[in-house]
Amino acid sequence: FYFHFFTYSKAESILTYAHTEGVNSEIMKQRTPFRDLTKDDYVKWYKNHHHHKGKGLPIYYWDDSNCNILIKNKINKFRDWLIKFVLGIKNIV
Repeated sequence: FYFHFFTYSKAESILTYAHTEGVNSEIMKQRTPFRDLTKDDYVKWYKNHHHHKGKGLPIYYWDDSNCNILIKNKINKFRDWLIKFVLGIKNIV
């Protein structure tokens, strides 16, 4: 695996290549504290560190059943509809 880093200039809307790092580079070791975790340990780490907390987003797991995925997809679609509905009300008021 290789990781490619870019910089983005919002003012100019320009994306510029910065550099490439290998999976075992020091920068990747610093940025991926979960890299050597087991699946179960990763799930625990993710639940404590993910940035979606409190936003009503379900967590998808690699071993979710098709039924669980369908339910989570419906939750996401309902959440999207609710946000659009609330924003629509704000625009009216």
